[in-house]
Amino acid sequence: MLDFVRVRGLRALGPVGVTIASRRAPRVALVGVVAAVTALLSSAVAPIWAFAFGPLLLGLPHVLADLRYLVVRPGLLATPARLAVALAPVLAAWVLGAGRSWAFAAIATTALAVPDVAWRRRLLGVGLGAALVALGLVYPRATAFALLHLHNLVAFGFWLAWRRRAGWANAWVVGAVGLGAALLLSGAADPVALALPLPAGIDPLLARDWVAPGIADPWAGRILRLFVYFQALHYAVWLRLVPEEDRPREAARTWRRDWRELVGDIGRGLAVATVAGTVGLLAWGWFDATAARDAYLQIALFHGFLEFAVAAWWLLAGTRPVDRLERLRPSAVAS
Repeated sequence: MLDFVRVRGLRALGPVGVTIASRRAPRVALVGVVAAVTALLSSAVAPIWAFAFGPLLLGLPHVLADLRYLVVRPGLLATPARLAVALAPVLAAWVLGAGRSWAFAAIATTALAVPDVAWRRRLLGVGLGAALVALGLVYPRATAFALLHLHNLVAFGFWLAWRRRAGWANAWVVGAVGLGAALLLSGAADPVALALPLPAGIDPLLARDWVAPGIADPWAGRILRLFVYFQALHYAVWLRLVPEEDRPREAARTWRRDWRELVGDIGRGLAVATVAGTVGLLAWGWFDATAARDAYLQIALFHGFLEFAVAAWWLLAGTRPVDRLERLRPSAVAS
């Protein structure tokens, strides 16, 4: 059904639709701009609903995309011992309940685990990881606040680094994202929010305190909207932009083929479990959005530090994600 609708829509656009379907750059630019506009509208019109239900709808799929595109497809599972060393602090922070600041040590352990790296670069990675751990222990609240907001931007770093691409496509997306952020920070959206009933269990004052502790209105509300905005874009990057960049071929693929490739990468059981978990979180959230959101955050706690660790891996290795993917999977260029 989704493929039928998409094909009909592209045909209705005529030559423009053909260009979008056959070329990556205009398709990525279109997807990125549409995502920015959608995120802006949701954060301006219904920020509390987006704050509550955005993670319940898109959280688990985006965590799965994290694992798929950062670990599975680039072939990091082919070196399980090195991967275990790199991610040990992340697992300790998530499973054993160690303080979150200790998860920054994953940057240091990644510097020790990544192969074929000069010792100077290893020392730099170890030093950076140790410095971030120390910063988190000395200034835990400030570090948590920075991590909460900067994590949403890490995805853009991955997307921009994924492959060499047409600069104009980047410019359209980055420009649209920057314009939306400027509008939210300027207060242009302050009078726009609809007077909707609040989701069950959500206290808007607690939501503001969570993303903007100690900050008074109107800036608390603006920071909340900005957080919701970049959170939505974070999901869009992992669910739409990175998959587009990761495909060896320029042409778009059907949703059916996307599902087959997802199952081939991570297994049918995990794919179905993600869908079922998302449905369950949405159903739970309808009755108690706070409890459902907290449950999701406990499940997904590790993935932000996973992104930092893998970013350190690729920076130390000196390769782009797609370069490494194609080198480890040479048959991919024929798919």
